[in-house]
Amino acid sequence: MKIDGYIFDAVDNAPINNATIQLVSIATGKRQADPFQLSDNSYEAWADLPDLVAVAFNAPGHTERVIPFNALEVGPDVYMERSRSIPIAAVIAISATALVLTNNKRSKRLGAAGGNSKMTTQDVMPFIYIGGAILAISIVNKILDKLGLMGSKKRHNEIENPNSAFKPAYYKQYSVYTYAITTSQAKSFAYTIHNAFGVFQDDYNAVLSVFNQMRTKCNVSYLAEIFIQEYGEDLLNFLTDGGGILPWDGLSREHLDEIIDMVNNLPSN
Repeated sequence: MKIDGYIFDAVDNAPINNATIQLVSIATGKRQADPFQLSDNSYEAWADLPDLVAVAFNAPGHTERVIPFNALEVGPDVYMERSRSIPIAAVIAISATALVLTNNKRSKRLGAAGGNSKMTTQDVMPFIYIGGAILAISIVNKILDKLGLMGSKKRHNEIENPNSAFKPAYYKQYSVYTYAITTSQAKSFAYTIHNAFGVFQDDYNAVLSVFNQMRTKCNVSYLAEIFIQEYGEDLLNFLTDGGGILPWDGLSREHLDEIIDMVNNLPSN
């Protein structure tokens, strides 16, 4: 099966002309071939078993997107988010720590040579304290958000709601489904969501593309069940924290609320 489309920057819709594409196994995550360098912003991809593979898109200055082949059949054009930088608190703490280590080595060398270092550890410790404090407060806020004590009220309502579409029990109240998704499709969607979250950057467009393909709340509920089976994590919790506790892990409150609103506006079945 062949599919073709175009690649754009998600911010200004400018064409991305220097991307690469690569097939990825959904089951194992293994890259199946060397990356293919594109000459402009158009691409073509082929797959004998489209339900089992995804296409990885990479471009300088942008976050990698890995999209199931069957999802590209629905929407072949790809919009890539620009890479996010490490949050300022982490930059302060990491930079100050590196400065201390470098300064210690420099002091030893100057001491051995009979010279004096102009900078002491005490000079940079305030930066470490400030960066560490900001980072610690952010982590605490993230944990409180996950516990429902602060953060997204809509997420907290979904957690408390026993009939939430984000829970596997929701779809089981029906015996017939108007728009069902297959287990293979659900695994592809789960893979896309799980792969959208990185250490310092997330691909919200990849997550959004999955929920844009959900036609009913039952679809979301079944996806939540498959996500637990595949990755051992609750879908809504994973969207919130991206599998981590750092301040920049997971979707922003605004993006999370947007996903929740989309799901709640879907028909039940």
